[in-house]
Amino acid sequence: MQKSKAYYWAVLSITLCIWSSYASIELPKLLGPYFVGTKRIEVIDQGRLDPWAPTPNPRSPILQFWYPLESNKSLHVAPWLPPNARTSIERDWDVPPGTLASLKTQTFANGFAIFPLTTNNTTPVLVFSPGSGGLCAWYSGFLASLASFGYTIIGVNHPYDSSPLERPNGELILQANTTDDIELAAKVRRDDVLWLAGQIAAESLCTWLPSDTACEERLGLNISLSIFRQSLGRDTANLAMQDNMTLYKSGMSIDGPFFSPLNKTGFNGPLLYMAADKSCCHDMLVKEWSLISGWKLAVRVNGTTHGSFSDASALVPQLPTGDWGDIGSIKGSRLNEIVVMYTKEFWDWTLLGKGGGILLKHESEEYPEVMFEHLEQDEIWEGYLKEQP
Repeated sequence: MQKSKAYYWAVLSITLCIWSSYASIELPKLLGPYFVGTKRIEVIDQGRLDPWAPTPNPRSPILQFWYPLESNKSLHVAPWLPPNARTSIERDWDVPPGTLASLKTQTFANGFAIFPLTTNNTTPVLVFSPGSGGLCAWYSGFLASLASFGYTIIGVNHPYDSSPLERPNGELILQANTTDDIELAAKVRRDDVLWLAGQIAAESLCTWLPSDTACEERLGLNISLSIFRQSLGRDTANLAMQDNMTLYKSGMSIDGPFFSPLNKTGFNGPLLYMAADKSCCHDMLVKEWSLISGWKLAVRVNGTTHGSFSDASALVPQLPTGDWGDIGSIKGSRLNEIVVMYTKEFWDWTLLGKGGGILLKHESEEYPEVMFEHLEQDEIWEGYLKEQP
């Protein structure tokens, strides 16, 4: 997992070094019909101490929301990162101050939330956890596009793992050495999302999000949750589903491994797994795919690497020609569409009960880059996760 963290920072540093030459760098256009708002808050779990904090303090994840808006009138475009985190990255990578301010997102700061997918008094909510060392904001492209189809998304920034993480009061939380005990890191993340699931209700959402007095009436009494992750966040999703399927109805994972105890016990689906073309975890999946019970599907996206599934893949094509092999050959806008459309179809089925699901039934002529994997019949590659004698 340290390798993937190093990748993100390497690509980010190279990208930032040449941003200053450009007036504006833009994330992909939204694919859905709704404008999208975003907001960040801190929540505190008084029942747990943070194992990574330098002094005893309760665990306090930083949440970032992406949610549909009825209108963007009089709203300002939201920044990619809050100011102190942005300044920290610019300083760390020796780029001119204000460079990151040129990055144009497709979201707006605050704005009243709407819940257009509420049916039968139930609202679907998606919970997202980033890869090791990553911030939810690094995935703004596809998270915002999912929200533009009507979904409310809660990104969970895990303190001392996501870095540089800025609290709403401006304080920066830098990364601790969480990779020394990767199983503990995954379990702490799991506890973050399980605790959060117990807090999500109509009343709390209407408190957390900008809303009017009719918020709870529009939202409905019930919340239907699904969880999705990238890299280490993948194990967080699976652990959460294993521990409490009554909280999270389904899960989606992007190119990440299993850790103990999941590689021994398995867990329940429905699960959609999206692997990179050069997956970091193919060998592990082949050995442990049979442990997953219920509905499951693994797809592989040609032209991708483990690091393709972030905003970097969309930003790089707007930059000068260079050696970008680490993020794959697929265009960022195309990958953004693939991730959004496959995950949307999965959640339309598992959370909204919509029929169809054609993309989940067979390979699609519309998306020839996406191949169905048959892991029960596959063989171990010579990957770095192959069992050693």
